Amino acid sequence: MKRAVVLLIAILMCQTANAIEDTPANRAKEADRYVEAMPTQELLQDVTDHVALTLPPEKREAFRQLMTTHLDVGAVTKVIRDALVKHFTADELSALADFYGSPVGKSAMKKFGAYMAELMPAIQAEVQQALGAQGSAWTKVPTIVVVTPEDDPRLPATHEAIEFWNRTLAELGTPFRFGPVTQTTDTIPVDYLTTLSAQVLNRTGFPDFPDSIQQLPGDLIVALSEGDFISFAARSPAGAKVLVGIKSDRRYPLTLPNVTRNVIAHELGHAIGLSHNADPTMLMCGRPAPCRPDAFQSYTKRFFPDSPGFSGKILDR
Repeated sequence: MKRAVVLLIAILMCQTANAIEDTPANRAKEADRYVEAMPTQELLQDVTDHVALTLPPEKREAFRQLMTTHLDVGAVTKVIRDALVKHFTADELSALADFYGSPVGKSAMKKFGAYMAELMPAIQAEVQQALGAQGSAWTKVPTIVVVTPEDDPRLPATHEAIEFWNRTLAELGTPFRFGPVTQTTDTIPVDYLTTLSAQVLNRTGFPDFPDSIQQLPGDLIVALSEGDFISFAARSPAGAKVLVGIKSDRRYPLTLPNVTRNVIAHELGHAIGLSHNADPTMLMCGRPAPCRPDAFQSYTKRFFPDSPGFSGKILDR
């Protein structure tokens, strides 16, 4: 009996001695081992190759080029490392690094690309369905007010984008349309639009629009701003209004030809209730896919098309 007790104490002491002290430095050290065991570049390349195979053959190379050109692997690696250090203990990180550095772990990692390629479309479809279930569809023909000075050079592109959607909706056979368009020289503060843009991007939610916006006459408010933020569309929590914020056309990439009209059309697509897809040839391509507005660049004035899947969603309205 005494020997058993001594042996148990010895085992416990051994386990304690082998534990890694949970300090920031040790977390960082073990996170580095994990990242070394699971190289971000290799993982992303594997996922890209497998996802590309799910696309039509003529779009695969464009997708691979998009991922290679626009994705900052160093930034992604930093995000991964920082998150590991924040959420895992040094012991946990050590165990993860040991596993993914082992033959079994390396074998498992080689299957991540195929696994993610199969998983991502299913998750995206479920997210789109959930977004549609939140009541984002209009129950009436929305009137539009464009908030900008009368001489704003983006006004023609805004009208063209509205006409593009109404034409597309008519071709699809759905009765929904954007309604009458007016313009006002009232202003929406750049600071408010910048803050709202960040909240939409980070999905942190936001309070209802202030009275100054609620009192504007349109159901859909298009603010052509001089601010430098990521253009967005936001529906008020009460659901009565949608605010579209468009960044300055003197800021990249809206300085590129054909980009501004497509950015406006893209955000109007969100105002209809459409979410992002991952096809860089389509108007609604966007986060978390690496599509960015500079992809709309063209020396021929044109709108990028909507995808068949989103056409189906519009028809349900």
